[in-house]
Amino acid sequence: MVKCLVVDDNQSILDMIEKMLKALDYEVDVADNGALALDKYAKFKPDIVTLDVNMPVMDGYETFTRLLKMDKNAKVIILTASNQDSIIEKFIQKGVVGYLVKPFSIKDLSIILSDVSRVKNPKIVTFFSFVRKDLEESFKQIFNSDVEVILKDVATRNMAPKMNYANSKLSAIPGIQHELEITPMGKIGYITDVTGKEGLIISSVANEDFQYLKEKCSNNGYDVAEFFNIVNMKIISGISNTSHIVLSCTPIRQINTLTDHIVQKNDLTKGTFEVILDKKISLEIQVLFDLRYLYHDRL
Repeated sequence: MVKCLVVDDNQSILDMIEKMLKALDYEVDVADNGALALDKYAKFKPDIVTLDVNMPVMDGYETFTRLLKMDKNAKVIILTASNQDSIIEKFIQKGVVGYLVKPFSIKDLSIILSDVSRVKNPKIVTFFSFVRKDLEESFKQIFNSDVEVILKDVATRNMAPKMNYANSKLSAIPGIQHELEITPMGKIGYITDVTGKEGLIISSVANEDFQYLKEKCSNNGYDVAEFFNIVNMKIISGISNTSHIVLSCTPIRQINTLTDHIVQKNDLTKGTFEVILDKKISLEIQVLFDLRYLYHDRL
């Protein structure tokens, strides 16, 4: 059973989150202040921590900083009462794996906990978790309807030579470039070139899902290329915002299977999302870019 430590100075919120987590089959412990949270973290050894940002005496940021000194791999989701980019960005740079804005539903909590629990590299999943949230909001505007986006998987190749990818389909020997089929059979994708940093962003869906998206976009006054452009640009803006590197890119284009089927790259991160509209669509995003620029202080 996954263990979660809930930290909040508001007893009613503490009780509410504890109840939500137990309903989701998590083993839960609670702390109503930062000092107690540090003590309970050492004893309870949670897999995940939900941490309130605004607490008296020891606030969320100081608590998080001290948690990282105890465990540099601590998985922490911050809870904030306002969607303030500057505060969230401060925590992102420090290495949180996600955030929720109060009030939130049990569904919101379940999704972000699932994102964090599913993958082995919390630093990279942090990036894709924030992209997921942005994509969901953008898709709602495109389709003018309720859309749910779920992060299903994250896989990496050559992010760090010391990591073992023996069981991964993306296994590779560090330092050796490999041929990579950028659009798998039976898929249609769009590519954006990141100039200056020798990066590529590739988003793709199955052929039948592409036709569905094309019709869905057209019915709402959009070209399907705009859907994929939003996806790729969310990745690029996410990299730029998190790393503080100014990135420029070429206009998006559909992948040409005759000329674009192979690319020589060492660094690959692949995120797979499930986009739920009238049907479920598997959206694959390949980031051929050195994501060590992200969260550099913890990689």
